[in-house]
This record gives sequence, C-alpha cells and structure tokens, in this order.
Amino acid sequence: MEEENWDDSEDDGNWVDSEIMADIDDVSSGAPLKDKIIDSYKCMTPNQITQKKISIEKEIEDCMNCNNSEARIILMHNRWDKDQVKNNYINNEQKQNLRQKYGITPSQPIPEKPINCEIECAVCMEDFASELIQFSLCGHGMCGDCWNSYLTESAKNRNVIDLRCSYGSCQYALTIPRLQNMANLNQYILQLLKNRVSKFELQSFVSARNDLVSCLANGCDNIIQVYDSLLKEVTCDCGYRFCVHCDLGTSHRPCLCKIASDWVLKNNSESENIQWILAKTKKCPKCRSPIEKNQGCNHMTCRNPSCANEFCWLCLGDWSKHGSATGGFYKCNIYEEKKKSGDLNEDEKAKENAKNELERYTFYFERYDNHQKAIKQMQASIDFAEMRMGELMKKFDWDPSSTSFLREAANTVIEARRLLAWTYPIGYYMPSNYIQRDLFHQYQKDLEIYTEKLHALADLPVEDVIKQKQQIIDYRRATQTYCDHLMKGIETEINHSAFGDMDVEMN
Repeated sequence: MEEENWDDSEDDGNWVDSEIMADIDDVSSGAPLKDKIIDSYKCMTPNQITQKKISIEKEIEDCMNCNNSEARIILMHNRWDKDQVKNNYINNEQKQNLRQKYGITPSQPIPEKPINCEIECAVCMEDFASELIQFSLCGHGMCGDCWNSYLTESAKNRNVIDLRCSYGSCQYALTIPRLQNMANLNQYILQLLKNRVSKFELQSFVSARNDLVSCLANGCDNIIQVYDSLLKEVTCDCGYRFCVHCDLGTSHRPCLCKIASDWVLKNNSESENIQWILAKTKKCPKCRSPIEKNQGCNHMTCRNPSCANEFCWLCLGDWSKHGSATGGFYKCNIYEEKKKSGDLNEDEKAKENAKNELERYTFYFERYDNHQKAIKQMQASIDFAEMRMGELMKKFDWDPSSTSFLREAANTVIEARRLLAWTYPIGYYMPSNYIQRDLFHQYQKDLEIYTEKLHALADLPVEDVIKQKQQIIDYRRATQTYCDHLMKGIETEINHSAFGDMDVEMN
C-alpha cells in the first residue's frame, strides 16, 4: 500500500495564492478584512413566498380573464411558469381544450340533477333521496358519507392540490371554493382539506421554481430565494447551512456533490464491514472455516472440532514445517519470499489489497470524523467564548466591541474545521497520480496546524488573553484569509483538474 502521510515537500502548484504561504506568525496587524456582503440569496418566510405566489396568480388572472382558482390550476399544470402559460394559450380553441384538460370546465355535458326521487350513490351503491346526494358543479354526486370519506383520504395525499371528481372519467377539478358551495359537507373536513391544499400548493410552488429551495433543517419552514445559480451553499436565518444543489442535507464545501454523496454512502455502507472481514480474517486452508487472528503469534489452530488444523497465519502452510529456520512464531520467511517475488495466491492478493484499502480509508475517515464531531460541539465553543467575553467586561470594564475578538476566533475555528472535514473526502477520492496531490496535503496540514494554534490561543486563561489580544486578532485574521484562499483554490483548480468530468457533471 502507498502510505498516506503529510508530505512536507515543495511543489510548483499555484492554486493557492503564494502570499498566504508566509509564516502565519509573521502576519502583522492591519485594517480589518472587508466584510463580505451576502446578496446572492435571501431567506424568506412561508408568508413572504405565499405573497410571491399570489402575485403570479393575480397576473395570470388578469391575463387569462379567469378567477383565482382557475389561475392556480393553470399555473400548477405549467410548473408555475407564467411565461409558459401565456405561450400555451395561443387561440380560443386551444384555450378551451386546455381548460377541459386541467378540469376547469367539464369535459362532458353536465347531467341534469334529479328531483324528488331515489338515487343510487355511485360509491356505496346505497339508495338515497335525491336531496341527500351532494352534487359537485360538474353535475355528479355521491352521498354525504362517501363525499366526506373521499375528501378525508384525499387530504392525506400531496395530490390533493389537483383533486378531481371521482365519478367515472370526469376530470372536473374540485377546488376549495367549489367544495364550499356544496351543501352539508363536513366543515371540519373542508377546513382540513383547505389547510392541506394551502401547504402542498406552497411546496409545489417552491419545488417548481429553480430559484427557491426549502431549508433542510428539522422544524424550519423558511425558504431561500437564490439569485446566483453558481452559489454553492446558503445559511438559513435559523442558522442551518446546507448545499442548494443536492439533498445531502448539509454543507460540504469545497467538496463536489457527487464526491460528498459517495463519501457519506461509503461511511454508511456495509461494504466496510466486508472489507474489514477480508483484511482481518482468513480461511482455514483445510476446512475453509473463517478465522480471526486475535493474538500476535502466527501459529493458528482451527477451532472447528472436526478439523483442528494447525497452520501459519501468513503463508497458510502446515505449522509442523515452521520453526526458528522460517522465522519463528512472529515472522514467516516463506511468506516474505512469496510477497517479494509476487508469488502470492489470489486470496492473499485480495486480502493484501483489502488491508491496504481499509488502512487508507481509515486514515481519511478518522480525520474527517474528528472535525465533524468538533463541528457538532460548535455551540458549546460559542457559548464558552460568550462567557469569557462577559468575564472580561465584568472584571476589566471592557465594552462589548473590545471583547468580540473571542467570538470571532471561535467562529473562525469552526469554519476552519468545517473546511478541513470536507477536504478529507477530496483527498480520499483524488487520483493517486494527480500532480498536485502532495501540495494539497501540505496545505491541508498547514491549516490543521493553524486551526489548532488559534483554538489554543482563544482558550487561554483570561489574564493571558488580555496580554495576547492583538496576537489572537492577527492570527484569526490570517487563519480566516488562509481558509478563504484554500476554499477558492480547491473550488477553482483542484475540483476542475483532479475531478474534471465529475465537476462538469455537477455543474
């Protein structure tokens, strides 16, 4: 296996600006970094998005000379694209066909409503007096119980926003206003239906729009409007950060969506268990029973009572032929000679490959996992910084602006760890022959060192924090600059040159 390590060698790569490679300790204080104004997206509440939806509906109402319910039906069937709606309605004949297709007008003659007679309900087949049958505006009816059951079941489904008459081939749209005009329907069910239609209509509107994405945090109803199609991630007002291009449910910059998805899938896959078995167990050469080596000695005895074969763990040969001449209990010269000459059998080759791959994966996963665990404790880090800020204000009469550097340092540590965590999947999937692989690992190592040092500085006792305030400020600024440049370098250079086809696919 090619050993994974931190390579300190130099490289001519230029995907990170050379100015940030200066020793971070030498960065002198200066003007604060310019705050980046986030104007590429906006966090909005469901009510704000609803107003946008209503505005589009109103435009179609005026343009198509229809009511609000009809405008909603037309828009839903055109993925809420008002321009597409206008293009689809070219002439009166086409307009009429589409109105029937969408269920705005009945597609067949409306039957006359019978008066003062018994009618069979089309669903339960029971006979009812005509006045007990509830007729929709298309002229078809069912008994009250069947209508209420139909509406109750419909409310459980997202397709309730496109509810149709259930009579035969009738496709007449049953909108809330039309149902409210029907007599004696259960008002509780109608209200439930109305709430569900309102909810799913909004979801339909959001999912149909390329510039809208719902916050993926549990319990958050906010919706993000994205103005820049190249935007990688957003941070909701609830504080949750996530990628707008995939459904992974978290932010993974600078890692490509495909790589992040493959990595998460790999971490959750049973394939790692199989790989562990391949790397850590062997089959008895006599009875083929799987055996795990749990001691350091190479002398194995099969636990199968009917076998009890004694063999060498390394070369799988008869143990009676082993001794001091072959290397004793902890070494096997026979195996080493076979390995050197490439004379291992297929099982041994597969086992060696599995072992190497497992060790390589473990190297990257442990570092990724350590940073992810640190990120989960981010609120504790912020709370600790706030507590120390309060202590400084109380003990030394500092104003809030004079203590904010501690919060900024904690936030920078969090951002650096988030960046570092997702560089490990990149390193794992990076081609072994990639020319800037060693340079990538060097920058990764540097950021690890800078992050740990900043963390240590921010956690100094209060008395030492006072003495080293300027150093903490300078070090935080330099670390943040390093993160920004490394993020940019990976996204603009590494992702293109190392994962070219994948990068094009994801964009």
